Amino acid sequence: MSLYPQLDPVRPAQKGPGADWRALARHWLRRLAKAVFVVAILTVLWRFFYPIYSWRQKIEVTVSTPQGKVSGSSVMAVTWGDSPDILPDPPHVYHHSSGEAVVMELPGNRHLFALMTNSDSLALRVFGKDKFPKQTPYATDSLLPAAEEVNGHFGETRSLTPDQYPLLVTFGDINDPASVRRVDPANLAASFGAGYRLEGITITITDEPLTEGKVEAVLGWWTKYVDSKHRMISLRYPNSSPRGYDTLTPLDFWSLNNIPK
Repeated sequence: MSLYPQLDPVRPAQKGPGADWRALARHWLRRLAKAVFVVAILTVLWRFFYPIYSWRQKIEVTVSTPQGKVSGSSVMAVTWGDSPDILPDPPHVYHHSSGEAVVMELPGNRHLFALMTNSDSLALRVFGKDKFPKQTPYATDSLLPAAEEVNGHFGETRSLTPDQYPLLVTFGDINDPASVRRVDPANLAASFGAGYRLEGITITITDEPLTEGKVEAVLGWWTKYVDSKHRMISLRYPNSSPRGYDTLTPLDFWSLNNIPK
């Protein structure tokens, strides 16, 4: 007989039915956290080497009429960005705007439109003019410093100079596509009569909501003015060119994503 008491052998602790699942969950959570960290680092590096600059700009047009001053405005979103220069031909700098033209109702059911002419680069020429290329033609990527400068002018309003004005047009009859005419910003009286004068056009970097639906409310007929392939037909207005006219497309009045269906 042994002088020492007999001890039961030590058995490993029994795992509960959920222990394996908890361990597996901790394992995958650790891996997920690492993946999120890597993605965050890569995003920061991507934005550093390939920056994106975006803002909202409000274009406001003020006109003196025989009945007093009238103003109209439109808020557009503009984006400029850089991307890897992988292929030799396509530009690696991209830019686009979202919104619609300025439309203002004048006395006598007349309308004045300030089109989306050069809306992508307008703020660059106004707020980033010190960094805007002085010589033409210029490479698109040379405009990025000016685009970066725009973001530093939030809340500022500046007046456009005549050479920065968007194209102005009107309709003799707002329901007649053939009656569209270009408006001389220095001589509104020629289009609207005595007592009409352009007071000015301003641009503001803002956070106001985008303008939507104002142009369609006036030019809703254009969605039915289509060709055999159901594409909205371009408008023509007379000028002094050899062919005698120039054209306006829906993209002069709406950004691509805002064209009425």
